[in-house]
Amino acid sequence: MNEQFTNSDVKTLAKLLNKDNEYTPILAKLSSDDFIGRLEKSTNKDLQLISKMMSFRYRDNHTLNGQTFSQILHEEHKFWEAVSERLKSGQIKATSLKSHLLEMFNEKKVIPIMKSLIKNAKT
Repeated sequence: MNEQFTNSDVKTLAKLLNKDNEYTPILAKLSSDDFIGRLEKSTNKDLQLISKMMSFRYRDNHTLNGQTFSQILHEEHKFWEAVSERLKSGQIKATSLKSHLLEMFNEKKVIPIMKSLIKNAKT
């Protein structure tokens, strides 16, 4: 699974996360370092697609058995905490523009997802 996660193109990754494992917290079992490596190598367009993919994965306008996706996938919060810490650490191998885009990705996407998952882990 980890190899599929790190070596797939973004469309295949979206299918893996949002279709094949839509209700399964698979990110809890994967390496945040591998995800960071993927972000470092991604194009700006791919980063946009990953951001959209994450918005879809953690959408709160759909439920399953009365639970939102953030409630179902709450076990993934440690993965996102590790990703956020690494993005904040300044140890990312990227150009200044890419570093800025990754900072924005962290602020606008990763941190809100992480907070939602943590909140739902406690309920």
